[in-house]
Amino acid sequence: MMVQRRGTTRAAQAAGTLELHEVKRTLRRLIEDNAGIPGEEVGDDSSVDSELAMDSMSFLALQVAVEEAFAINCTPDEILAANRFAAIAALVHDRATRARIRGTPASSGTRRAAPRPRKSAAAPRRPRR
Repeated sequence: MMVQRRGTTRAAQAAGTLELHEVKRTLRRLIEDNAGIPGEEVGDDSSVDSELAMDSMSFLALQVAVEEAFAINCTPDEILAANRFAAIAALVHDRATRARIRGTPASSGTRRAAPRPRKSAAAPRRPRR
């Protein structure tokens, strides 16, 4: 898995504006970095599962890179549901815009519960008084 380059998107976020064409340019670069597919081969109608033929590992690497680059939360299922490159870019653009307005990462609407600490089997129970 390759590590994304930082710069363009973070700078645009800091400036307060993020244009759809910037999202598409960054997504193409992330696809190239994480899936090895040249960015110039990725068109607006490119399908993630059939035309780009990304394997599961490169797809998950892309999903993580997208979350980090745009400071958003999204699930692999949401990206797969969008399927076409233009729809994925629109999803990311919408989430990033909402995150910037709220000042927090835009989530998919699902909250992850904090893990509960496990009780040790060896820990003795205290008797009630």
